[in-house]
Amino acid sequence: DLARRQLTRLTEQYENIFPTWTPDGEYIIYSRQREPPPSIWRRRADGSGAPEQLTRTERGGKRAQLVHDVSPDGRYVAYDQFNGINDGDIDLYDLKTKQSVSWLKTPHVEQGARFSPDGRWVAYRSEISGRGEIYIKAFDGEQRWQVSTEGGSDPRWRADGRELFYAFGGTIYGAALEAGDDLAPGVPQVVVQGDYRGAYEVFPDGQRFLVRRRVPEPGGAGPLLIDIDR
Repeated sequence: DLARRQLTRLTEQYENIFPTWTPDGEYIIYSRQREPPPSIWRRRADGSGAPEQLTRTERGGKRAQLVHDVSPDGRYVAYDQFNGINDGDIDLYDLKTKQSVSWLKTPHVEQGARFSPDGRWVAYRSEISGRGEIYIKAFDGEQRWQVSTEGGSDPRWRADGRELFYAFGGTIYGAALEAGDDLAPGVPQVVVQGDYRGAYEVFPDGQRFLVRRRVPEPGGAGPLLIDIDR
């Protein structure tokens, strides 16, 4: 609160990770490790009310649930459903029916789902080829494209849906996409290159990125805002 110069803590205890906004800005949905493994919770973004548990996991089990995105219509929460070290699927929690359903289940590891701005497509990481690559699949259909060519993780959409970004080896790449039913991903191009690690975000205009960088001196590894002249 800038007027009162006060902070409101959204989560109260335990380890709380993977915070994700709902499209209307009313809630933060996150994974909470109250008792391992993590399950999915939400709380109002203004800090009012109590945290609400949406899903439950088996105590002491391996079925971790890690939140990644909420659909543009605010109905579905996309999350990683880990069933073991080498067994991960993408599930959806339906905020309307209050039920979880499997969206992508294979013998391989799939994770990191992100909805396109219009909700028609989902970008994600899959190890179906033997290594982690970025794919786009129709949310309600079987159309699929491979976007990355030499590995990738953490897909992010540009706000107009015409470009998909992903990270690999400290570099952020961007692949152009066509409008309509045939996205026809272009050849990935280097957008940001440096010693960057971990999560990042792209601003709606696709011209600015918030990234985390590695620096050799202690205490200097804060976030970095990068403007890209494209």
